[in-house]
Amino acid sequence: MTHNQLLERINDQEFAYAYLANALLAVMEEHRPCLEDCNQDGKECGSCLCGQIYPCSTIQAIEKELR
Repeated sequence: MTHNQLLERINDQEFAYAYLANALLAVMEEHRPCLEDCNQDGKECGSCLCGQIYPCSTIQAIEKELR
């Protein structure tokens, strides 16, 4: 699933509380593929300092729970 597809999935979900969706979207904003700043062509997470390959473990956990 691409970053944009996951964002769409979060936006399509029915959450009991809007702040839960907003929290997920904030995490997604931080953990997006690194493109402009580090010239990695989206292969690394732009937030994880250890250079995790995108999707990092944070994004994988979100994807898993939204299935």
